[in-house]
Amino acid sequence: MIDKKLIDVEFSFDGMLPEPTLEEMHYAGAKPFPDNMFIERSEWDDRINEHEKHKSSAEDFSGRFTHQGNSHECVCHAAHQAFMCAYNKQLGGLKHQVWFSPLALYTRITNGRQWGGSSVIDSMYEMIENGMLPEHDGPDGKKPLNTLEH
Repeated sequence: MIDKKLIDVEFSFDGMLPEPTLEEMHYAGAKPFPDNMFIERSEWDDRINEHEKHKSSAEDFSGRFTHQGNSHECVCHAAHQAFMCAYNKQLGGLKHQVWFSPLALYTRITNGRQWGGSSVIDSMYEMIENGMLPEHDGPDGKKPLNTLEH
């Protein structure tokens, strides 16, 4: 067994990273944003008005925004928002919303290591394969752990 002191360490660097080449970005899975997906600035107001009219913006499917404070699960907070919006959109909005736990996702990915680190792809795979755990203090307030009803 590997000693956790060897893998659960705070990462630090001097802040100076070389700019990646396009080839390096390609190997990492990055792709350029397609030109046909750009929305001209002159169209922004019309697009926003359409989203507001049809209640189709992400904010219409997110019942809350989380703040990670001084913790280390930033990727999981972002991933949790995407999962929550998709889940609530399937249910038709926020009437039956469920709050999910970014910390539970981070803990599953890192096996409980504080400095374990997670990546977007780790979060996506974990959510696709195993879903998300509900947050104890959901939209209806604090509930005993044995009575989570959603």
